[in-house]
Amino acid sequence: MQLPFDLKWGWWSRVFEYELAISKLRHFGVNQQSSIHNTCGGYHGSHTLFKNELESLSDNVTNSDLLFSTISNTTTYDLRETPPENWWNAFDYVINISTIEEIAFSHVKVMDNLLTMVKPGGILIATFDIPGIQLDYVENLLGAKIKKVINPVNGANSLYQMNEFAGLTTGFFVLRKV
Repeated sequence: MQLPFDLKWGWWSRVFEYELAISKLRHFGVNQQSSIHNTCGGYHGSHTLFKNELESLSDNVTNSDLLFSTISNTTTYDLRETPPENWWNAFDYVINISTIEEIAFSHVKVMDNLLTMVKPGGILIATFDIPGIQLDYVENLLGAKIKKVINPVNGANSLYQMNEFAGLTTGFFVLRKV
């Protein structure tokens, strides 16, 4: 499987992760009326480029992060907390790019919070670093193994090479909420 990529994202894993998320959004029919929540989005560099790309795909994008920002269309939200009730079953698409593994908390609870925000029939798109994510717990929650590929992307073999991340590989899952 050849993953889509774009070097404009300027980070060993983001060149694949952002493009994967965008291609999955398009595959599942994102349109200007779709509601999207970009969780743990960040507010600089490639994070802002991704925010802008999402906002070009839909007029209904929420961008949240643990940190406060003065950038337009952003809000503060901590994925360790239950989402506000008005976000329950509210989004066609919820996206989390490579932050679950960074949260010092139960990754199962974080995923539960992410899924709480997805509408029935909606899609959760998440990427993560391995090692980092609590993989056994997440696979137990999903009732499935994360498939390993023959040649996983890491910092040393990425098209945007960053050798200091040679020990990390990138994983992802795409879930439809029933």
